[in-house]
Amino acid sequence: MLNILLKSYFLFLPLHVFGFEVGKYVFNIPTIISIIIVIVRVAEFSKFNIFELKIFIPLLLFITWSLLTVIYNDLGWSWIYSMGSLILMCLPAFFTYNSRHLSGLTKYIILGFILTIPFSIYDLSVTLFNVQPIGYGSDLFHFTQSAITGGYYRIRSTFDEPSFYAAYLCAVLNFIIGTKYQKNKYLFYSIIILLILTLSLTGYFLLVYLLYFHKRIKYKTKAKHVYVVVVLFVLYSSFFSSEVQHVYDRIINTYDSLLEYNVLGSEGSRINSLTVLFKYYQDDSSSILFGEGYSNHENWLEKKFEGYRDGPSVSFARGAIHNVFGGIGISTGVIGLILYLNIFVAMYRNRIVDKDSLILLILIQFSYSQIVGYLIWGIMLMFRYKKMCLPEFSQSNKGVLQLSRDRSLSERVPTGTEPLGCEND
Repeated sequence: MLNILLKSYFLFLPLHVFGFEVGKYVFNIPTIISIIIVIVRVAEFSKFNIFELKIFIPLLLFITWSLLTVIYNDLGWSWIYSMGSLILMCLPAFFTYNSRHLSGLTKYIILGFILTIPFSIYDLSVTLFNVQPIGYGSDLFHFTQSAITGGYYRIRSTFDEPSFYAAYLCAVLNFIIGTKYQKNKYLFYSIIILLILTLSLTGYFLLVYLLYFHKRIKYKTKAKHVYVVVVLFVLYSSFFSSEVQHVYDRIINTYDSLLEYNVLGSEGSRINSLTVLFKYYQDDSSSILFGEGYSNHENWLEKKFEGYRDGPSVSFARGAIHNVFGGIGISTGVIGLILYLNIFVAMYRNRIVDKDSLILLILIQFSYSQIVGYLIWGIMLMFRYKKMCLPEFSQSNKGVLQLSRDRSLSERVPTGTEPLGCEND
């Protein structure tokens, strides 16, 4: 059953906007599947260890400290919903799995991406043929005006924001880099084309990292990919020259935002998110150690920037900080931020994921703030699976990524450098 749930989870991972709202939280398909995975796995707790302790203990320390910040700041019970969401969304990435649980998941990760293509094509037709955007006026599909820039409807496919779709595309691109799937040119370049169409500066930055700095792409291959991307961008410019100018203007505005502390729009919020964190630590009324209390960073931002709702700090005035680390640093203090970062240090030290995947996972969080959502943790689980099961990566595993030690659930336990054998697509 767990194998079917994991296949469904990766297949529907990009269905970010299909769901219903309860309060300010969206219950979409991958969120519901994540909850079911947690219930099924926790039900087996009495039989064997279900947690990957090397990374679960750092997570437990972070959650414990977060609860202490709630008590210190006397927040009442407003945090419970957020904490419950965090636990239910992140736990699947911290469970142990045996070879049967993980068998044949790659196909569903690829199919999940393919599932987004028809929606992306439709998004493009919104600009080309002036059709109504998917989800406009619907209660089950979240529509946002942020996808419209200067008359161009940015590709966002099944996501609420184009930048979220761009982050997902980069995660899938990273998943196939260094594997046999990288040789599939249709798959590889379709991801890049869709990334270009998102007009997401975040996506462009992550793409540059993947194509230029990823150690599993050879120099000649890098040159080839860069050439193809430049050609694609030039072709795109010939059809949508005004939007290319818009991208250039956004890059300049982002640079100016950093110099002038102008937080107008998501780019300004992202580029200044660490700056505002430092400002918080310098504030005499702030608690450097305990922060404002778990999930309470929005209240501090709204109070601090209350007079800027129509000014240069409008994003912060709305309580929005498009950066996980900035939000955690304000809400749980410097200790909470260190404990959160320690989760990824533990992943690196214990080789839970490969180095390139870990860097990408951290970079994505510099432009994404919703740790209570499923997306960050789903990407983490995707990268864990890549390290555990794809032959190109599992051979260098050296046994540090243990599958379940319960032999009644798995025919064998990996030994030494032996590939784990759970990829049989």
